[in-house]
Amino acid sequence: MFRKTEQESNKVEKSGKSQLPPNSKEVCNIAAGTVIEGTVKVTSHIRLEGKIIGDVTCDGRLVMSKNASIIGNIKCNSLLTEGTIEGNISAKTDVRLHSTASIKGNIKCTHIHIDHGASFNGNCSTADRNA
Repeated sequence: MFRKTEQESNKVEKSGKSQLPPNSKEVCNIAAGTVIEGTVKVTSHIRLEGKIIGDVTCDGRLVMSKNASIIGNIKCNSLLTEGTIEGNISAKTDVRLHSTASIKGNIKCTHIHIDHGASFNGNCSTADRNA
């Protein structure tokens, strides 16, 4: 489960960091009841059911359950949340706020989708990141 293939190990050794593509199947799962205090940096996707107090950097997709929360700024490839965020969000592609989501902070992304019932207090800037 935690073993890297030889190809992945070589990528890490040559570059000093992981080169996982955003569509990688590797996921960092943070379970309900878990509280992390401090900066979190992940080269894969994140599935958050717990709480993070600190900034989050995720090279893949950040998915947050209804009871998940982050107090801190987020930089990710894309974000899908049902939970609570207090901080600014910068996503390379899309942000989706489900009906139970609560956001207090600014959002920068390419595309945004806000479901009916979601709470968003802040400014949103959407732009083509390739331009």
